[in-house]
Amino acid sequence: MKKNNIEVKYFPIGQLEANMTLLIDHDSHEAIAVDPGNDFVKFCDICNNLNIKVTKLLHTHGHFDHIGQSPTIKNKFGAKILLHGDDLDLYNSMTKSAALYGQKVAAPVEADTLFNESDINLFNDVTIRIIHTPGHSLGSCCFYTNYFETPLLISGDTLFKRSIGRTDLPGGSFEQIINSIKTKLLTLPSNTLCICGHGPTTTIGEEIKFNPFL
Repeated sequence: MKKNNIEVKYFPIGQLEANMTLLIDHDSHEAIAVDPGNDFVKFCDICNNLNIKVTKLLHTHGHFDHIGQSPTIKNKFGAKILLHGDDLDLYNSMTKSAALYGQKVAAPVEADTLFNESDINLFNDVTIRIIHTPGHSLGSCCFYTNYFETPLLISGDTLFKRSIGRTDLPGGSFEQIINSIKTKLLTLPSNTLCICGHGPTTTIGEEIKFNPFL
């Protein structure tokens, strides 16, 4: 997906293969990384291969597989950490959470921005809408933009292809996630491309028709 030298790419990263989405400005060689994951070496390899510098780390939620190496990226490259305030406790406790799965993460550092629902500017005229979608976690969010010819939703672990995020973790709620999806995501244009937190992409229209949870 590309327009005016702004390009979107995504890569599974870390042992749990969370999808990292990059919004790249090829004019400046700067990028925003959504959910940079828990594999610093792979993150660096991807950035080096694309010849980009990540300046902001935007997170759909605070689970370690999505945010585990963000402190390292911040310390090494100065990238800013942006997270919904309701998931700050998850982020700060991620070393303990990761240990339960036999995983190691970086020690948390201070988040730079704790956001709520709003529109934020990424590059020049590229704006992304933060949609708060609690259910997978208290602070789970999705990110939407209609900048490209096809609308784009980065849905994190809220909405998957033919599935939804798990709700049995701390802060999870089946009732909340269903309400979030139905009232905030399924109202988006049906051709909206969804880059999910794990697994393949889908569209809003496909999930309206085929998702058994909805």
